Amino acid sequence: MQVFDAHGLELTRGLELPHGRHAIDWTPPARGHFRLRIAAQGPSGPLGVATRKIHVVLPKPKPKKHCSKHARPTVRCEHGKLTPRPQGDKLDT
Repeated sequence: MQVFDAHGLELTRGLELPHGRHAIDWTPPARGHFRLRIAAQGPSGPLGVATRKIHVVLPKPKPKKHCSKHARPTVRCEHGKLTPRPQGDKLDT
């Protein structure tokens, strides 16, 4: 079994399974397009190959909230605040 992504080979695994149907677990590392290639050889000798294309769609991450220049004047940006100067301290100039 081989799994390919856009950059090349993602996973390769050799298995020896008895006759019948089998399920193989694989979790994609990210959303995108993948190709699955399974090659099987029976007792008579010839190699059988099956190829499938997989399109993985995961939910997109939620966008981060940024403070914009055009925000309402009543709303203040929290992460852009400077550390307040302690009261009573003066700078020598």
